[in-house]
Amino acid sequence: MRMKDAKGSISGNVDIERVKYWKESLDAVYRYLESTRGKPEHLLAKALYIEMQDLVESSLPPEMEHYLYRC
Repeated sequence: MRMKDAKGSISGNVDIERVKYWKESLDAVYRYLESTRGKPEHLLAKALYIEMQDLVESSLPPEMEHYLYRC
């Protein structure tokens, strides 16, 4: 188990607060996607979720991506 430093970083390279922010944003879009099931806007919500997921994954450095799904 690695220890967090004062900034919330693990190994000095991973900013946990940044990962949590992106995860919360992605979760919010997913909740919206789930709320539109069976409604006409569901396809638009699905496209929004896919785009948001791509944005999040491309915004994080490779060493941070796996933390996104672990937080």
